Amino acid sequence: MLEAYSDESGIHDSVVVFALAGYVAPADEWEKFASKWLSMLERQEIKEFHTSDCEAGRGELEGCSRERRDELIARLVEQ
Repeated sequence: MLEAYSDESGIHDSVVVFALAGYVAPADEWEKFASKWLSMLERQEIKEFHTSDCEAGRGELEGCSRERRDELIARLVEQ
């Protein structure tokens, strides 16, 4: 069985660009990925990762330096 994950950006009235991305993989691969992803978030002491919050230094990443946020993105991408 295959599972998909997708996300969009740019659905607000004031935005002129819409983007959609997605990934498809076998269900067991998603389970492996989810386990690694959640472990990485736990090591970074965050519950959820939202790129928009990371870029703006909001939410759980409020007060984090740009360097710390860039490092977080690099580590998450490695997963």
